[in-house]
Amino acid sequence: MAGMDRDGGAFFANTRKTAQNMPDYRGELRINAETLANLNEQVRNGVQNPAIELSGWKKTSSNGTVFISLAGKKPYVKDGQQQERPQSMQIRPQHKAPQGGWSNDIGDDIPF
Repeated sequence: MAGMDRDGGAFFANTRKTAQNMPDYRGELRINAETLANLNEQVRNGVQNPAIELSGWKKTSSNGTVFISLAGKKPYVKDGQQQERPQSMQIRPQHKAPQGGWSNDIGDDIPF
C-alpha cells in the first residue's frame, strides 16, 4: 500500500463483503511514535481502552474509487488539564487468559 512510510491511512468500501455481519468498510491507520507513546501513557494511567483522535476526509482515487483518508493523533487536552475518560473507559478488572492462551483468529466479521 502506498504511503506506508508515513502516518495516516484510508478506509475503503469492503468489496469482499459476503455476509451481513462483515464490515462495510476496511482499511488501516498507521500512527507515529508520539501517538503510540500517548497510548502507552494512557494504559499506564489505568485506561483499559486507550483512545486516539481520528479525522477523515472524503476523497476519490485516480481510478474513481471513493474512500476516506484517515489521520490519527493523541486526543486534544487543554493546557493544564489531565486527559479525562468517561466511566465506561476506566480500568476494569482484568480477565485471566483461558488455558492454552487467547486465539489470534479474529476473522473478517469485526465491526470496526
